[in-house]
Amino acid sequence: MESPVYWKIKSALLNEQVRSNVRTLGRHNKSENLSGVPQHFYDLVDLLGMQSKTASSIELHQGLNESIGGEVVISSTGELSFLEKGMSTEVSLHNTALGIANLGIISLLLKKGVLTQGSFLFIDEPEVHLHPAWQKVMIDTLYELSKQGVNVVIASHSIDMMKCVENLMNKLSEKEIKAHFGINQLNTEGKSVDESLFPLRRIAAIKADLGEPFYEMMNNGTVECL
Repeated sequence: MESPVYWKIKSALLNEQVRSNVRTLGRHNKSENLSGVPQHFYDLVDLLGMQSKTASSIELHQGLNESIGGEVVISSTGELSFLEKGMSTEVSLHNTALGIANLGIISLLLKKGVLTQGSFLFIDEPEVHLHPAWQKVMIDTLYELSKQGVNVVIASHSIDMMKCVENLMNKLSEKEIKAHFGINQLNTEGKSVDESLFPLRRIAAIKADLGEPFYEMMNNGTVECL
């Protein structure tokens, strides 16, 4: 799942894709017109445009909508809009908060039956644009998806997100943790750090690493007293 920014400017990206295809018509080398937008974003747009399958999880879909106070829907023209709870008028998605797009797209994927058992969901920095309370909603949602057979892979730099994961894991048995969590910490060179630690200890090490810059800032700062 790509950045919510892409979804907010979906129409512009699709229009540019059409123009790019026209410009490259008859050419053998299309590399000159790379837009920087990954192809899987357009593939997902196509999936959402197809006829809906049976919703993979009504409860999870409804829970996400409750959290964001409405629902991301596809209008009659194919545009993504936000329908606030209790309102009859849809609002274009690019006029909503990025956090609404972040959680709302997952809800829409569930409603359309795109996220099902055996699916893979990759999210880079799912905490982006999310209030800490919504970060908890995101982690709880991803865990529920894992329980339903969706393979979830995330990369995060958020100490709040790690705390949400830790709080969740503290409620689970060791068997459940091993079944649904694989925690990997990378160093600045992109190599795994001490993979032998139990997941909860790895979370603690990650939190300490993420909190170090803030700790140093607070302790090395100078305060002038008048």
